[in-house]
Amino acid sequence: MQLQFNTQLRNIEARMESLETSITNKINKNIEEKFFSLKTDVENLNHEQVEQDKRLDFVEKQLRIRNLIIFGVKEEEKSYKELETLLIGIIKGNLEIDLSEMEIEFVKRIGKPNHEKTRPILFAVTTLGKKIDILKNKKKLIGTNSYIKEDYPKKIQEIRRSLQPLLEHELEQGNRAVIKYDKLVIIGKNTQKRQLSQSPCLEKDGNVEHTQELPKEPKSKKTKSSEQQRSITYYGSTKPKTPTHSIKTTNTPTTSSPQNRNTATALPQNIKK
Repeated sequence: MQLQFNTQLRNIEARMESLETSITNKINKNIEEKFFSLKTDVENLNHEQVEQDKRLDFVEKQLRIRNLIIFGVKEEEKSYKELETLLIGIIKGNLEIDLSEMEIEFVKRIGKPNHEKTRPILFAVTTLGKKIDILKNKKKLIGTNSYIKEDYPKKIQEIRRSLQPLLEHELEQGNRAVIKYDKLVIIGKNTQKRQLSQSPCLEKDGNVEHTQELPKEPKSKKTKSSEQQRSITYYGSTKPKTPTHSIKTTNTPTTSSPQNRNTATALPQNIKK
């Protein structure tokens, strides 16, 4: 009797343990499913946030795409018209670029008036081509107290400021480097002679891009045969122009038999009987 009771007790305990394990597994499974669902939702929200930030950055970039800033111009104007005239005088007189009032979208001083500091002039032109012309001639302001820069968003300004030490370091190393928008492009030195490849080497590291300039293939003075010319791929405007006329070549045989001479000289004749 006691043995039977102990057996039943062990069976009950085993069933309870099995039931407890089953309940625990179900609870854990539900928790994992909910956690995975929440994790997926958070990842989707983060992705949407990143894409939204990219779109906002693009919109802000487009809004500033024709903007320029002039620093170091004394505040002598008393009205918008005088500031506009002052700007046109600088562009025409110093940069030697024709600029009319119709080509200026807006012009204003940045910040609150400050007697201790000259505020820069922010202006926008109506066409991107005019902005490019101004940037190409901005070196003509060297020697004056004024200089011109592009109008970047605050986020891009911070990135460019952080890249400035890296730019100076690369220039000290003798490399060609330049900051383009929010990236530092480094063109490494290459003194090794090798065959021209299809594209330059490019490595990206965050906001730094490493490129390697390819050496130019030396020009050969020898005339290339037709087979060699067919195997050459021309890039850009280096491809020679195709002649508008065709040249026919004939191969003259070294020896000619009488049969060949007769065939070559035979002409149709009308014989009257």
